[in-house]
Amino acid sequence: MKKIYTLIIFLLISLISYGQSKVNFVITPNCTYTSKDTDKSFYVFDYKGHSKQELFNKAASVFTKIFAKKDDQINKTDNSILSVNTNYILHRSAYLNWSKEYIYFDEYIKYNIEFEFKDGKIKVNAPTLIQIRDNDGIEHPLGDFILSGNNKAVLANDAIEQFSFVNEVINKILTNIDTTLVDW
Repeated sequence: MKKIYTLIIFLLISLISYGQSKVNFVITPNCTYTSKDTDKSFYVFDYKGHSKQELFNKAASVFTKIFAKKDDQINKTDNSILSVNTNYILHRSAYLNWSKEYIYFDEYIKYNIEFEFKDGKIKVNAPTLIQIRDNDGIEHPLGDFILSGNNKAVLANDAIEQFSFVNEVINKILTNIDTTLVDW
């Protein structure tokens, strides 16, 4: 019985450590991301024993699965850089118009994620915000959206939380790369 409890505890610990975030980018007042942990604009992960080509191919297959929408633009450069321009629904709301029909309104953010590959390493560069637009295709200035009032150095209260979705996306990619490298 003691062995079963020990096994369960080890399994739980490994699941918890496996599921922890790998990247933690935060938005800055100048509408860029930086690493919360190191004040750098990238993270580097070791994948000892895996070639650059192998890492690139696994990541490319993960990108293709995750970013399968027609608006997603996956770019491959010399089997060393993999990037995607994609959209994320930042805010979704609905309201009744004059004829009592629901009108749905979405605000989309377009952003770029970039991975670089070397033998045994993957570098994840800080995401780049490209634009915010609504259903009608009208662009909104990034700074006006995430900065608080007239003070251009202070982030709006919810901006950090709203723009943290990129960490989830990147961590999902990294987790899937880890899984495909092990899953033969």
